[in-house]
Amino acid sequence: MVATNANAIDYFSSATWVVSPTPGQGTDTTITTALTRASSGQTIFIMPGTYTENITLKAGVNLTAFQCDSSLNGTGNVIISGTCTMTTAGTVTISGIQLQTNNALAVDITGSAASIINLKNCYINSLNFTALRQSSSSASSVINLYNCNGNLATTGIKLYGNPGAGNINFFYCVFYNSGLSTTANTCSGSGFVNHFYSSFDNVFSFSSSSTIIFQDCNIYTVGLAVSSIVLSGTSTVFIQFCSIISDAYACLTVGSGCIANIYLSKLYSTATAAITGAGTCNSVGIVYQPGSSFLNNVTTQNAGTIQGIISGNAVNAGFLGEQISAVNNTGIAPATTVSANITSISLTAGIWDISANGNFQFSLLNTAYTLSISTVTNTHSTGYDKSNGSVYPARSGGRNPISLCAYRVTISATTTYYLVGSATYSTGTTSILGCIRAVRVG
Repeated sequence: MVATNANAIDYFSSATWVVSPTPGQGTDTTITTALTRASSGQTIFIMPGTYTENITLKAGVNLTAFQCDSSLNGTGNVIISGTCTMTTAGTVTISGIQLQTNNALAVDITGSAASIINLKNCYINSLNFTALRQSSSSASSVINLYNCNGNLATTGIKLYGNPGAGNINFFYCVFYNSGLSTTANTCSGSGFVNHFYSSFDNVFSFSSSSTIIFQDCNIYTVGLAVSSIVLSGTSTVFIQFCSIISDAYACLTVGSGCIANIYLSKLYSTATAAITGAGTCNSVGIVYQPGSSFLNNVTTQNAGTIQGIISGNAVNAGFLGEQISAVNNTGIAPATTVSANITSISLTAGIWDISANGNFQFSLLNTAYTLSISTVTNTHSTGYDKSNGSVYPARSGGRNPISLCAYRVTISATTTYYLVGSATYSTGTTSILGCIRAVRVG
């Protein structure tokens, strides 16, 4: 077997090391051999193919697919089928590669060093095993995921486990669960897990003494027949500007000794109580989707000037804490660049905090999208109640959640507020789903 091609090395190019499964087309035929020869500060470029190998990552040596070969939709041109392990101090970035389980973890940080793995624009394909684990005893170790997608393809597996002292961070990620796995993502060590601007179709169980954050996230667990988030031990969770959609099970179970802080978020559950448990729940501005249970029977509740609903009686219209929401789960499909109403609510005179979530689902290529709250039908507003997004890098098919943080309005007469969406695309279709909610604060 020809493992290397010395003539392929160009010391004046950034692609000093090129891996190809075809002998003679690169400097190496395996990623492992390229890693043994590369030095810190260099990048290994990987050509299309499936590389079935377990890799020990080297600090300072990055792995990347050529940009034209990267993929986020589960049909990646560059696939690593095996475990990428890191035990040394330092940073490694993996870009544009499909990381695939091969009856073992896809990414694993172990040992006691401050290991940092950055995954950028990668697809995490959990075919048959849990994908990510952070078990280092170093509080400085971390797995960062930026703009990554993925899927759980079978039961009995989870996306991640964090039994260590370090962190796992998600930014602008989308993870599906085609296998309908009910195995929960876990954090059982002293480390943290932070979820920002991301969407998950799987469940969570936190049993550590650490703090977990969900901000501007969508959690969808319909059909899994388990609570979406379960807290035990002495865990603390912050949930803000999120949407949690369960079915006949609670959205959140707060165990004794645990604390749940929920702010300006939407819940849907047909269980006896949407939030339950013997712990503590601090909440402001929870919106219960129509048809959902609106009970919060957590033992200790703190909710500003009004305690959460524990008797089954909603706050009367006109009083502080009154909540109004509207949801469009079927979606609208406007033509490219056309602004259209997703849904709307009617607010009576008073002071209200209004927020919204939208989800842009496109079949082919979507280059930009906009969501806003407006008092003019089919017209985008301006200012801080408007959010623009861009799909970067552009990809074929996908789902993009976007949230509008709460802002306060004072109105003197009944006013209709519209949730307006638009998208820019040249091929395919775009479907826009969303919800708008308001809480009376005066």
